Amino acid sequence: ERIGEIKEISGYGVEAEIDGCVIYVGNDKLMEKYQISYEMTEAPGTVIYVAKENQYLGYLVIGDEIKSDSKQAVAQLK
Repeated sequence: ERIGEIKEISGYGVEAEIDGCVIYVGNDKLMEKYQISYEMTEAPGTVIYVAKENQYLGYLVIGDEIKSDSKQAVAQLK
């Protein structure tokens, strides 16, 4: 079985066992909680750090652009 136990760590991220290795996916607080040395980024958007067996692998940035019709959509909600 490739995927074992998965734990959600509220306010931090997720800890999952995959192929017998522990994978951490979450925010900077998760990296600090497990004393994982990582490269902090100030990229715009939501930054998600990834580590395997307490070794930092990198990060993902999730972002979205404001659509041209957003102002109109919000006005219609009012």
